[in-house]
Amino acid sequence: MRSFALALALLAGCAADPYDNRPDLPPLASGKLDDYAQTGVRCGGWPRVSIDTDEALCVGVVAGSDDRLFKPRALLELPGRPYELLVTDLAGWRPGSGRVWYLDARTPPSATLTPVLEGLSLPHQITLGPEGWIYVGEDTRITAFPPEAVGPDGAIDDAQIVTVLDGLPPMDRDGSRNSFHPLTMFVFDEAGHLYVNVGAYSDHCAGFVGRECWETDGILDSGDGSARAGDWGAVIRRYDYEGSIEAGWTASYRVVAYGLRNSMGLAFAPSGDLLQVENSRDFRESDRPYEELNVIPRAELDGEVAAHHYGWPYCYDVYSTSDEWAGYDFRCSPDNPDYRPPHILLPPHGAPLGLTYYHGELLDELEGRLLVPLHGYRPAGQRLLAFDVDPNGLPIRTEGATYLVNPTGAGTSEAVPYPSFAEGTFAAQGDYLVEAWYEVDGVRPKGAPVAPYVGSDGTLWIADDKNRSILMIGRAQGALPPVQRVDLYPAYRRALNEDPELRGLYDAMVDGVLRSPQCSGCHDDFRFVDDDAQYPELRYLVSLGNWIRPGAPEDSILYTKLQPLGGADMPPPGREWPTTEDGQAALDAIGAFIRALPDVTPAFNEGWIGGPCTTDDDCDYDGARCFTGSGPGFCTLACTLERPYCPDRTGNATTFCVELADGSGGCVAQCDASDAICLDGQGCESRARFGQTREAHVCQ
Repeated sequence: MRSFALALALLAGCAADPYDNRPDLPPLASGKLDDYAQTGVRCGGWPRVSIDTDEALCVGVVAGSDDRLFKPRALLELPGRPYELLVTDLAGWRPGSGRVWYLDARTPPSATLTPVLEGLSLPHQITLGPEGWIYVGEDTRITAFPPEAVGPDGAIDDAQIVTVLDGLPPMDRDGSRNSFHPLTMFVFDEAGHLYVNVGAYSDHCAGFVGRECWETDGILDSGDGSARAGDWGAVIRRYDYEGSIEAGWTASYRVVAYGLRNSMGLAFAPSGDLLQVENSRDFRESDRPYEELNVIPRAELDGEVAAHHYGWPYCYDVYSTSDEWAGYDFRCSPDNPDYRPPHILLPPHGAPLGLTYYHGELLDELEGRLLVPLHGYRPAGQRLLAFDVDPNGLPIRTEGATYLVNPTGAGTSEAVPYPSFAEGTFAAQGDYLVEAWYEVDGVRPKGAPVAPYVGSDGTLWIADDKNRSILMIGRAQGALPPVQRVDLYPAYRRALNEDPELRGLYDAMVDGVLRSPQCSGCHDDFRFVDDDAQYPELRYLVSLGNWIRPGAPEDSILYTKLQPLGGADMPPPGREWPTTEDGQAALDAIGAFIRALPDVTPAFNEGWIGGPCTTDDDCDYDGARCFTGSGPGFCTLACTLERPYCPDRTGNATTFCVELADGSGGCVAQCDASDAICLDGQGCESRARFGQTREAHVCQ
């Protein structure tokens, strides 16, 4: 991972932030006090928060809302009006509840949010287009208005709003769900032609397994009428610009790309090619399939060459065939002239929601680089990537590229290599502008970044829809201390093992709710891949942070996502509870467990080397052993004369290899002789490293 240390060195010094340790700093934006902790410093004038960024960057919270329906998505700075922005607000997956807000951020650290358009249907994209007008996308239409329609206070003159495109596929039709990917993402080329994402109506076209998927098979139409052009999803449409707002765009369209499940990020490269980031299908595993960045050539956009198929639902991860479609005649291989693989893969389940090139002076080291936010809640999500690009504006493919995933417990993010392919390289090494945004209790929530926007001064603005926040990324003046997350799973596991009643409530929640038909297949089945923990669902939930809050169901996402019954986010549409009574029983089972769950405090090094144990299962790492030869049982790991060294874990006491009471080499916890912290029954003794003379104080 590249550091921006060189860029920092070129700055005229890195003086401490003049607001360091100011006792009179204002509180964080409304609604955010419980989510982000104060750090006592600012970022670009805004309260700075502890999100793990490159050392040259910082993140400040600009605005937030106590309105639990507030789901900010995309931002647009008003032309000629720095630090005045419009913000789309999805508000919820209910047509008619969406909004556009006016954000006045001209006087940091204070900002105001004012709703200026209401009653919208799933608004997402907002951008400038032909004649400098402002364009807003809803699920069924795109509307526009001139910048002068926005008054000094942000109010928008309704009389100046016109519909420029109508009749897009709605989310709901005739009272039932029509599309699971209804958000309208769109982009204009230099001639004003309009390119619109029409997402797939389903996850993987399951209703058509074994024959052509009518959603995306326009180029494969068998002639029996199953592939109806007006119904095609998983495509990008082009509408030709007629030369003026008054003339508008052609009513007819041409499909320029097929087999793209959900194009929630579109951007034109300097070459004129269209770049797309793909939200791939949902596998239960969190480490597959990979998301994609695809390239649609200029010649295909202009109709000079036939449009290609990009694989959904038949293909994933470049040339792999989905199991359901193994018997269907669509080859996910280089010898299929209709199929085009991705330019590069992106982290699995990262859910890229946005795509933009950086052009600005504030963060000049980013100039011309391609920015991709990862909105996904799974381990590879909650980050912001930057890619170096070639002269055509395409990410540079790199052998041996890696991506980051969250730790399952304590510790820091881990680098994982992208897969390799005999057919070539399909990965690029991204730099992480935001390296980690997983939840750390009392410090920050788990992030969900959407659509970064580059302001007129080069500041990066970004919405976090899950946490009802609008943030900015600017130039750092001094690094914050690294954030350490405490692994609470071992302490929760101990609580379950020591309390049979609590264990019964946990089993009832897991068996009756998490493994029910309504929840199975969602959220990785509430388990990490290949996790052999004693309580894998518990470890998964703990890693998600505020999904369970001991004693407080109303503050626990696992509980609140089930409310209100019949209209909640969980279970997903199509898998509703058989009856209201069943839904209430599920809610009661989760509530009972969370209410009974104690507010645990981990013991010394619990789950790690030197921590307490009675069996090997109490030790949370590969090769773990519970040593019970003398004194209290403690977790250890074998070390040898040839390799007398031990690993360390962030947030725990360091370790040291010594001779155990049975004569074997084993790792133990180190201690400070002047202020020793060890397990009850242990002392802090000076011991030699196994097979050597160097000594250290250890718990024995």
